[in-house]
Amino acid sequence: YLLSLMTKNLFRKGHIGLYRDDGLSIVKGSGKQANDLGKEVTKIFKKEGLGITVEVNLDSTEFLDVHLNLKNGTYRAYHKPNSTPIYIHKDSNHPPTTKKKLPGMIERRLSKLCSTREAFEQEKVDYQEALKKSGYNEELRYSPVVPEKKKKRRRRVTYFNPPYNI
Repeated sequence: YLLSLMTKNLFRKGHIGLYRDDGLSIVKGSGKQANDLGKEVTKIFKKEGLGITVEVNLDSTEFLDVHLNLKNGTYRAYHKPNSTPIYIHKDSNHPPTTKKKLPGMIERRLSKLCSTREAFEQEKVDYQEALKKSGYNEELRYSPVVPEKKKKRRRRVTYFNPPYNI
């Protein structure tokens, strides 16, 4: 309901990202217009008995597990200051395939969350340490994300011509 109210009235020239209790919006306009928009959003939430924190005119921000630098368009992995990643131990009672593929999955995820090799090298320290604590010796390496080509979808069409029946 709130989203429909806001999209109809407020965000005609912007983009919104929402996930559960986190939201991020990029809106075209001046600093004053963004400030007024923030006040309007706060008013809508307050009217519905909800609270919201609105920050406007930011150069960088965190959204979910990504730190976005809005000035230069770069991004990197983000986790809260006092949180450390924990992974299943190599000797745990999990399927062997899961344990074997875990370092590669972490490597791919971290590579996707970092726009540059330098950002990856800075961010990988915590993840590499967590892997070592879990008994893995593999070294995390940056592998840039290559966009996949869109595959043409081939439809298999099956025709059925029923027999004539009055």
